[in-house]
Amino acid sequence: MADQTDPRIWINRGVFLLVAFLIVVAQLVPLDMRPASWSWPDLLLAMTLAWVVRKPDYAPVALIAALFLMTDLLLHRPPGFGQRWS
Repeated sequence: MADQTDPRIWINRGVFLLVAFLIVVAQLVPLDMRPASWSWPDLLLAMTLAWVVRKPDYAPVALIAALFLMTDLLLHRPPGFGQRWS
């Protein structure tokens, strides 16, 4: 019989993607039209690192790579750098 995966893994991966989606949407919404005087920390990176340290099975490498590539493309940053150069 085939191995059955635990549904909690898929639920927690979905929660990870939902939280990441909310962070990206918050970055896309223009809250202030003036340029930033100082750079904010990368919340998506901090959340991903904390998630991977606590539960590495819930955030596979392919999911994280696709998430950060899509974030770079959505925020018009050079793909692969993942940093704001302002």
